[in-house]
Amino acid sequence: MTHIPAHHPDIAAVHGAPPALPEPIPLAHPVPTRKRKANIEDDAEPSNPEPTRLKRSHGPCARCRSKKIKCDSMHPRCTACQNAGTGCHQEDQHHQTLIRRGDTEAIEHKLAQSELLLKRQFPDFSLDELDTVTQGEVARATSP
Repeated sequence: MTHIPAHHPDIAAVHGAPPALPEPIPLAHPVPTRKRKANIEDDAEPSNPEPTRLKRSHGPCARCRSKKIKCDSMHPRCTACQNAGTGCHQEDQHHQTLIRRGDTEAIEHKLAQSELLLKRQFPDFSLDELDTVTQGEVARATSP
């Protein structure tokens, strides 16, 4: 028996011609191939608004970073440092120094208290004029 390729005309005559495929029907609207982000201008009210994520204001403390453990960034000490009984220091990556957590808040609190005390002593006092006041004091102290 000889082998006859499938595309041979004798095979088509014996088995009949393959059925013709129907022509594709054009769609009224093209189907998008990729999802697009909805523009705010397109919809005045989005149907499913995604919640915006808040950016972290700071990274892990120095101890959690060095131990490569998750830091919950609690103040004044994170839970890992509190459980270990150690101090919790926030890394200042710009200046490559360590700042104890809570120090900034404590300094801001002391500054606010100092400003209140100065306002009680000097009702016309303003922190904006602090440089002029201190320059005048320095000039009086250095003059004979």
